[in-house]
Amino acid sequence: MLKERSTGDVLILISTILYIISLFLPWVNLAFTDSASGFAHRGYIVLILFFYPVFTVFAKKSPGLLGISGSLAAAVFLLYYIIKVSQHYMGASVSEAGTGLYIALLSSLVLVTGVILKLKDEKQKPYESSGIVK
Repeated sequence: MLKERSTGDVLILISTILYIISLFLPWVNLAFTDSASGFAHRGYIVLILFFYPVFTVFAKKSPGLLGISGSLAAAVFLLYYIIKVSQHYMGASVSEAGTGLYIALLSSLVLVTGVILKLKDEKQKPYESSGIVK
């Protein structure tokens, strides 16, 4: 199944699976005593931005502008959330980003890479089918 997929397709699928796994991990560590998962911080809402690129993998369509903008929006939002969630009070760390949030950011960057590679592959296909590029 994966042999007939392009590198961009595989990266899109891997990034989505990695993001789903990150939802179960701690996204925020509160003063080294407690943590909250991605579900507690409504991380599943960002998962919506992963749906269209995954749809393009199975529909064998080009992700286009919607795919690249959605994947970039996910990466920018998660980076903003990492910065926002880390809070200090009187020199002590009150809350900081957990491993799940960093894995979510990594998966969104892999998604961006996958969408870009898929777009690049889609642009090459007309030339390959006409015999110009071998």
